[in-house]
Amino acid sequence: MAARDIDLLFVSSPPNLTWLTGYDSIWYRRTTPTGLAICLSADTTVFFDSGSHVELVHSGTGLFDEAIFFDRRKPGPAVDTIVEALLGAYEKVGFTVPLVVRLEGTNVEIARKLLAESGRDIVSATDLTDAAQKVVATLS
Repeated sequence: MAARDIDLLFVSSPPNLTWLTGYDSIWYRRTTPTGLAICLSADTTVFFDSGSHVELVHSGTGLFDEAIFFDRRKPGPAVDTIVEALLGAYEKVGFTVPLVVRLEGTNVEIARKLLAESGRDIVSATDLTDAAQKVVATLS
């Protein structure tokens, strides 16, 4: 990661999650963004999964430092749920660089408002071009 100047990597592919952590679930719902955030500067991993998997996650099947759980019963792939977990992870991971996130989906306006009011160095982007431009702007 350091050789490529990557400070944070979010892995969401089920086979890659299993390979990295040993955690394996029967299925991965698209409404619950199961994944692993790996932060280089904090040497920390944070795992994200459905609240219905708390026992499975804590049973020792996965190797990671922290776990944050989503309420998958919220309607749709609600982006505000993702942002709530991201804000929780922000404190645990201890980011040392600005974070640029592209948000799209159900409740995206609520999610953008949560980020704007959070007081954290997180920049919301509307699409990938906007995200790339904002990343470049944070570097200059």
